[in-house]
Amino acid sequence: MLRDSLPQVPVDVYYIRAITVVSKWRGHGLGRRLMQIAIENGRAGGYNSFRVDVRADNTAARCLYEALGFVPIAEASNPITESAMVAMQYERAE
Repeated sequence: MLRDSLPQVPVDVYYIRAITVVSKWRGHGLGRRLMQIAIENGRAGGYNSFRVDVRADNTAARCLYEALGFVPIAEASNPITESAMVAMQYERAE
């Protein structure tokens, strides 16, 4: 195994696999809007919990996710790339 495992995503958690904004368009609110759309899609499907995994050193993405209410729940290292991944989860308040 190349890295420690992040926890499996439970079936009742909407997993947002990847959100990417091309560098020249960063800082215009597109990442926030993409995340909001992903959360809206999950809510439309009946989900109240959401998960995204992000590189630990991706400060901009982590700040965005935290601003949207995501909190870190686990971290896993990767000795090959010397970077870590952080699992972040958001629970929708009823």
